[in-house]
Amino acid sequence: MKKVLVITLALLTFILLTSGCADRQDNLQHEVVKPIWFTSGTGHDNSYWPFDIEHKLLYKLKPPFFVDEQDIVNIIDRDIERSEGALYYFEKEVERLENEGEDVNLLSNRIGEYRQHLENAKLNKTLSDELSQNNESYTTISVEQKEYLFNALEELRIVHDIVPQIFNDERIIKPGQVKLKDDVYLNASGNGTAVLSGNIEITLSVQNAMVTIRDENNDKIIFIDGEYTPESNIDPKIVSYRNVNGTMDIIGTSTIVMVRGQSINFKAIGNGFAALSGNGTYSYEEGNGTIEMEWMPYLFSSKRQNN
Repeated sequence: MKKVLVITLALLTFILLTSGCADRQDNLQHEVVKPIWFTSGTGHDNSYWPFDIEHKLLYKLKPPFFVDEQDIVNIIDRDIERSEGALYYFEKEVERLENEGEDVNLLSNRIGEYRQHLENAKLNKTLSDELSQNNESYTTISVEQKEYLFNALEELRIVHDIVPQIFNDERIIKPGQVKLKDDVYLNASGNGTAVLSGNIEITLSVQNAMVTIRDENNDKIIFIDGEYTPESNIDPKIVSYRNVNGTMDIIGTSTIVMVRGQSINFKAIGNGFAALSGNGTYSYEEGNGTIEMEWMPYLFSSKRQNN
């Protein structure tokens, strides 16, 4: 538990130090903090799932008033979709545990509560949509519609609060979370963001990627074969490369590596932790077999899409 907490805090600190400007720092935090929330075993900061952080304060507003009315409608639609995707995943995990002979009564009850509040949110959103069809104005939302939308938000907030309770069950396999082992290679391929930390060796191939490395012990070894743009950093423990196209070998004893981009392919070994988010697959050995899984999809990490 303490080890996971240290890793999480290190990653958060790493993100805050890896940028030369506020905009870049915000982008890094947006991409990487959410996977950390998802995979942390220390309890979860509910800011990051399934709602975007900039909309969190809306849930504290007691009157049904929204600054951007159409935006809140779109937010509810997206969050319902994400929550349904998570529900499907939870149900599959319960099915897997049942097949393995595990007691899933408590877990099933929590998922049942999740499902019920999600259905309540969907019902309120549907009622608001029905009123919208009868609304002569297409640019404003009536008071009655706002009431239903606010109720939907409240139900989604409860859904949001139940998620950490489900993930506190350590039997739930969390997509994109991997504990690195000294004698087992992690092989991964995908598009998105990969964060690896610990005593690690990585062979990496990327296209148009950003690679940032924090080295606590100042013993990192980096080989790059390809095109890249180095960046200056105020912290001597950090090196950053943009627009990386090629291969890299990275070795370090107390190292955090963040890779973000397209066509990420890597093989890693060591003693540490990895969090992968985006669209991809990974595999590693477990017991006498090979485990194959997918990266944590953006469906879970609440990456906001522009319409």
